[in-house]
Amino acid sequence: MGGYSAAIMVAAALSRPLRAAWSALRKVSAWVKRQLITGNRRLALVLAVVTAVISVAAVNVSESWFSPGLLILPVLAGGLLLWPR
Repeated sequence: MGGYSAAIMVAAALSRPLRAAWSALRKVSAWVKRQLITGNRRLALVLAVVTAVISVAAVNVSESWFSPGLLILPVLAGGLLLWPR
């Protein structure tokens, strides 16, 4: 008989999508690294994440814990720390 078994066929079928996913992950990772080269862009990303976390917490958690007024902090930090274009 030939040199192929069911185990080889299944392993080859499973490894192809994994290789494609790994390749896509490397491309996305390289794109993110290129986009976040400057400290200004990293700071903007951090402030955007902080704003999103405060917004979600203000909606889902008690207002006494996370007031919507806390959103002024990342907005103020962005205004003071980020350079104008």
